[in-house]
Amino acid sequence: MSLFVLDAKYKNLDEKQIDRNDIHQIISYMYVQKAELGGFVNPIKDNPNTNPIAIGQLRGYGGNVKLWELYIPQYETNFSDFQNKMKKSEDGMANTFQTI
Repeated sequence: MSLFVLDAKYKNLDEKQIDRNDIHQIISYMYVQKAELGGFVNPIKDNPNTNPIAIGQLRGYGGNVKLWELYIPQYETNFSDFQNKMKKSEDGMANTFQTI
């Protein structure tokens, strides 16, 4: 597995637009760590994209910046249902990162 850098963003990213300063921040982290992959994890209310959204490729050593979406259940009637759905979402995210 290669090194990758992630940053969680609790911002409204409905249009999948990452703030320029946030992109510069992740690029800096990637450069310092010599990471080939970096990006953002964004909690969302609806069904997430199963594949990461490409933000761009860095010039120089060629790292890739992407956006991953993590589904956060919103409408559960009890805590147990929320826990079960959240666990499923977390497991899916963990599986995604284990294959990188």
